[in-house]
Amino acid sequence: MPYFVLRFNRTTRVPRLTQVSDADEALDRLHEEEGSLGPGEEAVLFWSRSEEDLRITHSSYFRAESPQLFGTPLPEPNLAELERETERIKATVAAELEAALDT
Repeated sequence: MPYFVLRFNRTTRVPRLTQVSDADEALDRLHEEEGSLGPGEEAVLFWSRSEEDLRITHSSYFRAESPQLFGTPLPEPNLAELERETERIKATVAAELEAALDT
């Protein structure tokens, strides 16, 4: 199975993928990438049957390249709404736990 070294810029969402066939070469390439990372960048080493499989299983890295494959992007989360829902769930769980302990 081939190895893939991915350099990913979290700001621009642009991936750069390099395929290598040897494990030692893959590690060397990963260390090279790690040594030159800028702010907001990451380097990742994958082992996958094919580039196509990798693009499916780790699709979040490739959405900016092929948005048509992934449909409409998800909307930004409403943090205030999420906090309210979290508090509501906590209160419900606390009430149910209290009720269970009272019986």
